[in-house]
Amino acid sequence: MNKEIKELDDSMEFKPAIFDTNKDDLRKVVEETKKLTLNIEACKENELTEVYNTRIKLSKTRTAIKKVGKRAREKAIKYQKDIIAYEKELIEIIEPEEVRLKKIEKDVEEHKIRKERLESLPDRKAKLENIGRDKYLRLDEDLLKMSNIEFQSYFNGCKADYNQLREKQLRIDREELEREKAKLEQEKKDEVLRKDKESKIIKEEEEEEEEKKSEEQYKKFSEAEEKKRDENRVKLKEFYKNYGFFEDDKNDGLMVHSEQNYDEGTTKYIMYKKIGELEL
Repeated sequence: MNKEIKELDDSMEFKPAIFDTNKDDLRKVVEETKKLTLNIEACKENELTEVYNTRIKLSKTRTAIKKVGKRAREKAIKYQKDIIAYEKELIEIIEPEEVRLKKIEKDVEEHKIRKERLESLPDRKAKLENIGRDKYLRLDEDLLKMSNIEFQSYFNGCKADYNQLREKQLRIDREELEREKAKLEQEKKDEVLRKDKESKIIKEEEEEEEEKKSEEQYKKFSEAEEKKRDENRVKLKEFYKNYGFFEDDKNDGLMVHSEQNYDEGTTKYIMYKKIGELEL
């Protein structure tokens, strides 16, 4: 297994000598053919024939070069295929054992990593619970599949999401608090307006009641005054009658003088009668 790889057979090294000609010979041929030139308008038949024959020679030389190259490539391709086939057979013998040993190494490494992750699993779960209780928790197996870098990336994403949701909730709470505050202030204003309205209504009712009482009192007073005037008229008639006067005597020299007593609310009447007339 520790043998060094043998050097490749020198026979497979490329050698220009496989071709019948070389670059220098071909360059000399090309230099000679370049000397062939024709006047297209006045060329002779023998000159055109020489150009033709020279081109044919070049064509045959080119064709021969391609044939040699093709044969050499075919041999090289067959050699390459044989090497690849044998290489594959050798690898098929040794590779399965290499894969088996690699799997053992991988299983041991995974077991070691899993053991380390099992020890850190409670800490991982606690960190996730601290930012969102069960919201960001994953199955234990999912957490165990994460490397430290992968878990830290997942945790950072969860924390960013938690902070964003928390900020959003705080904003909602502040807005709700502002709405509640505005609502209470509006209710206070409405209560003040309601009380003012009730006070106004009560005041208007009291004024209306007071006005009604005043009207009733005035009506009673007017009725009492009217009744008193009627009684006084009756008393006055009785007074006239008792002293021998009648209503018609007013036009016959009867004079009445009245004195009012405002403290007692009474009126005193003094009557005078003309006893006669005398001209001198």
